[in-house]
Amino acid sequence: MLTKNELKQLIVEGKIKEAVEALQELTKNDADLQNEVVQQAALLGDLEKQKRTGTINFESAQIAQAKIQQSLLEIIDQLFEGSKKQPAPKRRFRYAWAIGGLATAMAILGGIAEFSGYSLRDVFGGNSQNNGEPFNVTVFVHGKEGRQDMILRQQGEVIMDLGGERRSEPIRENGQAFFLNLPPSYSGKGVSLNVDFSEPYKSIHPDSLHPLKPGEAIYLPVELQGLERIYGTAIWQEKPLPGVVVSIVGSSLTDTTDASGAYEIFIPEGKERRKVQEVKFWKQGFKLRMKNATPQIQESLDVIMEK
Repeated sequence: MLTKNELKQLIVEGKIKEAVEALQELTKNDADLQNEVVQQAALLGDLEKQKRTGTINFESAQIAQAKIQQSLLEIIDQLFEGSKKQPAPKRRFRYAWAIGGLATAMAILGGIAEFSGYSLRDVFGGNSQNNGEPFNVTVFVHGKEGRQDMILRQQGEVIMDLGGERRSEPIRENGQAFFLNLPPSYSGKGVSLNVDFSEPYKSIHPDSLHPLKPGEAIYLPVELQGLERIYGTAIWQEKPLPGVVVSIVGSSLTDTTDASGAYEIFIPEGKERRKVQEVKFWKQGFKLRMKNATPQIQESLDVIMEK
C-alpha cells in the first residue's frame, strides 16, 4: 500500500493514472471519496481525448491538468486525515470549466454556487479565505514567446520566497512546479519567484510579486541571461595579437583586437541572442579560425592564431 507522500509524489511527477488507480483501491471503503476519485479519472480521460483530437489548446490543457492534480492532492489529504474539509459539490464541479464548453460550465457552476452558498470565485479558484487550511499552488515556467514556450522541462527549480522563508520545487515535464501545503496566512499575499539552474535563467520581471491564490496557477516568464556579450583575447607565440578582426557569423557585429589582443562584442536587444554563437577570427597573413561561444557562461573566448 502506498503512503501519503508516495501518492503525492506520483501526482507531482505527472504519473496521474497510477495515482488514480491506487486511490481507487484505497478509497473502496469510503463511497464519497471514491466517487470523487472516479470523477477526476473521468475528467482526466476527457482531457486526454481532447488532447488527442486537438480540441483543446495547450494552455487550457495545462491548466486543466493542474486542476485535476490539485484536486487529487486534496483527496489524498482527506483520505489520510480521515475528514472532509470541503463540501462535495464544490469539489465535484470545480474543474468542469477547464475541459468542457465554457458557456455550459458557467451555467452549471452558477447554479451550484447559488445552491451551495459558494461564489463563482470560490468554485473556480478555491475559497480565498481558505478556511485557515494549508493550500497548494502550481507555478508554470515559460519563455518570452508565451506560455507554450516551455524552455525548461525537468530542469532546474523554482524558488519561492515566503517572507523570511524560502522554498524550492523541481520543474517538471511540462514546465510546472508544485508548491504543496503553503501556510494559510499566505493566501492572497504576494511572493517573489525565480529559477535556479546551472545556466542563468532568471525571471523577466524579478521585482514582481505574484499573489498566492488557492487553486490558481502562476505563470513565470523567464529568459536566459548573459547572451549580450562575447569577449576574449587573441594570442600568437604566447603574446597578445592586435589587429585580429573578430565577428559573429551571420551578423554584422564585429570588433578588432587592440594592442593587448583583447576584443569585446555586444549584441544589442532585438538582435539574434543565442546560447551558442559561431565566432570568426581573421587577420592578414594568419589562418582563419572559427570557434563556438557560449556567452551565458560568461567566460573569456580566447584564440591562438597561426601563420
